[in-house]
Amino acid sequence: MYRRLVKISRKRWNIPAILIVTLVLMLVYPLLIQQRRPKTILIHNNENLCSTKLSSSMANSGYSHTVVIVVISSRRNFLQRKLIRETYGSVKILNDVRIVAVVFMLGSQDAPDASETDITELETERAQFGDLIIGDFVDTYRNLSRKSIMAYDWLVSYCHEADIVVKTDDDVMVNIFKLTEELGLWPQKIPLNIWCAVHFNEMLNRTETSPYYVSPEEYPNDIAPKHCAGVGYITPMTVVRKIADEISRSYRGPVCQQEDIFMTGIVTEKIQFGKKEPIELIDRMVQWVMYVIENNPNFTELWKVIEQPHNETIDFVEFRRLFGTRLFFLINHGADFETVYRRMWHIVKSCYHDERGKSSDGS
Repeated sequence: MYRRLVKISRKRWNIPAILIVTLVLMLVYPLLIQQRRPKTILIHNNENLCSTKLSSSMANSGYSHTVVIVVISSRRNFLQRKLIRETYGSVKILNDVRIVAVVFMLGSQDAPDASETDITELETERAQFGDLIIGDFVDTYRNLSRKSIMAYDWLVSYCHEADIVVKTDDDVMVNIFKLTEELGLWPQKIPLNIWCAVHFNEMLNRTETSPYYVSPEEYPNDIAPKHCAGVGYITPMTVVRKIADEISRSYRGPVCQQEDIFMTGIVTEKIQFGKKEPIELIDRMVQWVMYVIENNPNFTELWKVIEQPHNETIDFVEFRRLFGTRLFFLINHGADFETVYRRMWHIVKSCYHDERGKSSDGS
């Protein structure tokens, strides 16, 4: 009986038939595997930026949360990065929160219409600080989405130690004291939210010559989905992973070039549509964001404080009443950018010291 079955088997599955099946499987199998968007090639990377070794005393101390701050920067913005490193980027542990890294995202080439970056200065900066991640693309406004996608992929691959991501821009002064105070109160299991200044019912720009242009192919509706302002937002690493995965699977070609709309609006909308675990945008526009620009109604009062000489007494009670909850201060671009930035840092740092009786390192 056994020998007869073997003979039948050999007749039905002869060598040519096996070859045909093998060839068919070889052709069909790649089609069955879902293709993914290739990750940005990194010209310069630091795989260990989020894995800085702590002393044994620090390593044995628990923290309520670990945070990585991602700063979207431009190649030639040396001053902005210098200011960040010397101000809020210098704080590592505060309010039971550990800042594992502050990382800057850049492109590898200058835009054709931009002034040329000093390559020697950039390389010196990269070697000295090790906090620049540089991707293989032109560093231009229209590539901000590519820069943010690179940032999310980098976080997922190399920043496992952090459970919270703070994204901001290099012209923003972050109130690290209030930020860590806020995050220190968050629960260990963070909801799948993005906390930010939410934009609602924003009309998309359909003028092709505008830097803010969004084509119908990028997003068909004339009104953008609700999304976060790029000035700054906070999200758990679990949400970063979900967004990075969705982009990898669903956006293999061109993406919407308006970074804030794409990353926090279009992609999260698609995740909701897919009936997966929803991602909520929690509006903190009034509480968290301050635009230090002249057309802001609060600017006059803020400017009175900024203009005071360092040796004059600051009314911290009044400052805290007006701006004490703000986490992100967007500084207007201009000749006095550095002066205003450093003055804002001096004010929030002194305000924290005055209120808490602590130094800037939390001691």
